[in-house]
Amino acid sequence: MNVRTRSPMVLRVACIAVACLFAHVAYAVAPCSSLVGITLPSSSSATVTAATSITPPITLTGPAGTATITVPFCRVQGVATPFSDSYIEFEVWLPSTDAAWTGRLKAEANGDYLGGIPYPRMAQEIAEGFVEVGDDLGHEGTQSPSWDTVPDKVDDWGYRAHYYVATAAKAIVAAFYGRPPHHSYFDGCSGGGRQGHVLADRFPDLFDGILAGAPSHFYPDAILQLMWQNKLLLPAPEPAPQTVPAAKLSLLSSAVNAECDAKDGLADGQITDPRACHFDPGVLLCPGGDEPTCLTADELSIVREIYRGPHTSAGFHPARDYWPGPYPGSETDWIVNFADSQHFGNFTGDVVYDNTTWNYRTDLNFNTDYEYIKDVLTPLTSAPSPDLRAFKAHGGKMIQYDGWFDPVVTPEQAPDYYAALALFEKFGDDALDRVERESPAAIAELVATTHAPRDYFRLFMVPNMSHCGGGNGPNAFNESVSYPSPTPDAAHDAVLALIKWVEQGVPPDQIIATQYTNNNPKLAIVRQRPLCAYPDEARYNGTGDVNSASSFTCAAPDRKLLVPTAADLGIIRYSLWSRKLVLPTTQTEH
Repeated sequence: MNVRTRSPMVLRVACIAVACLFAHVAYAVAPCSSLVGITLPSSSSATVTAATSITPPITLTGPAGTATITVPFCRVQGVATPFSDSYIEFEVWLPSTDAAWTGRLKAEANGDYLGGIPYPRMAQEIAEGFVEVGDDLGHEGTQSPSWDTVPDKVDDWGYRAHYYVATAAKAIVAAFYGRPPHHSYFDGCSGGGRQGHVLADRFPDLFDGILAGAPSHFYPDAILQLMWQNKLLLPAPEPAPQTVPAAKLSLLSSAVNAECDAKDGLADGQITDPRACHFDPGVLLCPGGDEPTCLTADELSIVREIYRGPHTSAGFHPARDYWPGPYPGSETDWIVNFADSQHFGNFTGDVVYDNTTWNYRTDLNFNTDYEYIKDVLTPLTSAPSPDLRAFKAHGGKMIQYDGWFDPVVTPEQAPDYYAALALFEKFGDDALDRVERESPAAIAELVATTHAPRDYFRLFMVPNMSHCGGGNGPNAFNESVSYPSPTPDAAHDAVLALIKWVEQGVPPDQIIATQYTNNNPKLAIVRQRPLCAYPDEARYNGTGDVNSASSFTCAAPDRKLLVPTAADLGIIRYSLWSRKLVLPTTQTEH
């Protein structure tokens, strides 16, 4: 058997900043059709294959969804071929007139393994005056051995497609408008959030602002945790029944909420920070036989194992407990067959073992395989390093958001990554050694008082939110097409907050999130609540409507919540250690 091995190695805002300068000058745009055949930078390895003036409305459909575009634009299509097996299809949508363009470029990402032009988000944002950029990451559709057994295509998907496409897009913009974009932005969630971190780490000069949602930038750990959870809840593929029925997961979630809701000082149906919740699921153990109102011994054992996360068969030890599971309270959001539906096992078999018949249920041994899989996949997929000095020097800003109830990319990694950033900012190259010398309480104190990471990185943890949205709390702040903000301003909209930060130098201390009835933005608003720049959290003022954001203030949390557990320290150490990895960036055959 051939085993693949590798060396571990981003105008809705009023005219502001640079945009105002352009507002005084009228630029003529080139004919759309003239963009076919233009010379693009050799570093992009790209060619424009079509350029068409579009009169709206037009509906476009692809693997990433269907969208109707309601504004006129120049639709540019092209392909980048940096390697012999690369074929990265992309589109650049340019507002038809100079007056309709804000001067900004925004690249959109897809999640997971999805290859396809992200039409829905592009349609949403070109209507707001962005030049919109999207690509298929070098393949079409979801996971398939047609691309993930081809090393160049895996590399294009993993870390480099956006580089070639964004480089080409900037040249296309300059050719069309007679000037380049004054700022460039990137937006993605899940796998798209991972790509955002990859860009900040490996291509720090490419984008000025990055919106990274629920990023799987500790990628191998994220998918191995999902395979662990999937094996426990669904040891045989569907239509086999799950080991803990959905009704009992709902029962468990209700019990957690009853126990922990008021720990933040307000009984409001949501848990501000699940780290304050020390729920013992053993209180639900059935006293006798199986009943719908309790957990059997086997069900309880499975739930405990999911909370704990993947580990070896040995007892608890930071070196043998690999990655934490989801927090208590998230149980109704657990996606029982996610590892199957997204084909994480198939991808691992194809890429790591060059074996299209590899089956994670039977072939994955957590005692022996975890670190090997991680060693192979990390250079291709990950960006766990807190060393963002080059991105910071470029003037780059990143907003990251994570749901506290995310069962897909378990949320512990977000505050732990922030802790690694704080440690690196404070101690530099000595940060990893300092983790060994400092007490957990001292690390908590450092996180609470060292605000240097917030000069370029802001983290927003979202109570009761699931993966990239959803859940039963305020979860809409324009983080995706599905969760638009009701108010298009920087106070309520993460994209606009990022723009204001990049272009005006005003960082977001809070972003107001909205909860719609049934998570449907066409229905009434149920609740609004500020999301606070970590480590701060929203605290009730003591009076006022609990569904109104004005009744809450961002304040420092209880320091005890910032004290890292043994599992947290493992993630922090790994993040700091990963600075030693020499990760591939761009090499081309051209």
